[in-house]
Amino acid sequence: MGSVTPERDTPSCSILEYDTPATQWSESLPVGNGRLGAMVYGRTETELLQLNEDSVWYGGPQERTPSNALENLPRLRQLIRDGNHAEAEKLMRLAFFATPHSQRHYEPLGNLTLEFGHRESEIQNYRRWLDLETAITGVSYQHRGIDYSREVFASYPDNALVIQLESSELTETIIRLTRTSELEHETNEFVDSVVAKDASIVMRATPGGRDANHLYGVVSIRCECAGVVRAVGNCLVVRSRKAVIVLAAQTSFRYDDVEAVSATTYEDKTSADINQAALTNTRKALSRLDLRRRHIDDYGSLYNRLQLRLNNSSSQYGHRPTNERLNGTPDPELIALYHNYGRYLLISCSRPGLKSIPATLQGIWNPSFHPPWGSKFTININTQMNYWPANAGNLSECEEPLFNLLERVAQRGEKTARQMYGCSGWAAHHNTDIFADTDPQDRWLPATGMAQLLRSYL
Repeated sequence: MGSVTPERDTPSCSILEYDTPATQWSESLPVGNGRLGAMVYGRTETELLQLNEDSVWYGGPQERTPSNALENLPRLRQLIRDGNHAEAEKLMRLAFFATPHSQRHYEPLGNLTLEFGHRESEIQNYRRWLDLETAITGVSYQHRGIDYSREVFASYPDNALVIQLESSELTETIIRLTRTSELEHETNEFVDSVVAKDASIVMRATPGGRDANHLYGVVSIRCECAGVVRAVGNCLVVRSRKAVIVLAAQTSFRYDDVEAVSATTYEDKTSADINQAALTNTRKALSRLDLRRRHIDDYGSLYNRLQLRLNNSSSQYGHRPTNERLNGTPDPELIALYHNYGRYLLISCSRPGLKSIPATLQGIWNPSFHPPWGSKFTININTQMNYWPANAGNLSECEEPLFNLLERVAQRGEKTARQMYGCSGWAAHHNTDIFADTDPQDRWLPATGMAQLLRSYL
């Protein structure tokens, strides 16, 4: 069997590796193409990929601007000047908080599981890694004398998440796609439908709320070495030594928009992405090596612009598991690894494109329907921090999604400035969302109160 494991001479500043599967989200390994991403656990019994697409948000645009703010602004200013802060805070709670008080929040795309049935107690020579030079995560091990390996990457040129499976003997895998919370005992599915047919699974969902984006996701499988795929219920059963699994997903945020330059629907675009990623047995279909090469060439055009090495030879550190390196005596290459990982994450969660969206509080990786702070864009510092490495790391293109959002924030913020403060120009508070909402977020007084305090002295 051809190995997909990185070479042992891969620099220790370029690889994260572990000798056990992830047991929780924070231990899993991220992949992303700027828009589509996954956290990969590397399990042997039931592999889990927690999926994200950056335009999957709960609900649609809202009108939340406080209707009585402007008429109460002179009184608020006077209370602040008089030092009557208790009355000023009371008035702010009454007239300056938005309704609903929360902007929209980011949600998961769904979960993709691969059921292998290989118990951990029967596994030998397990290895899990993320190679920062290729943006590929993988797993290799032996189970009952059979070699298994798989690679996962998110391809920017082919707009898809790709999983390549390989084993030394014919093996069976069950593929499922659904949408549940990060709690694995959860029984609720947040989907409209999941249908398996031929060699594909199609999932449709509406992430709630008025005028919500519609979600369309497709998983398709192509076998090699005379393998077969059967649709059974809402899952796919694969028997093969080699198989390529491709996931593509889009929402109506970028398509079916009256302002969009293309009449393409989000379902049409998803189908086109699947076909482009070689899931049809035609002469135009890309081979598994083509998919991998196109991904590496594209990613490398950004990542390889800068190299940081803090030791002439990494051999003295060996290829120890990253968690052991973190808990041991710090080595110079570990600092370089941290730097390189930061650049990898920025490339993976912020790329130019149609209506591109910048990194949220968690990049594009979020397993929860109730993420911390809504996994929104916290524009009083956290969003800026995400992009501090962009220019220093020679990744200026990765800033374009941020500038696209700020342009929309400036347009939306004209209304907030005019209706709340009677000002020209534009205003925004400490958060925004996918719809560039600029009105006050939540009922945390310092966030809105600081804006009032500053403007009271203008």
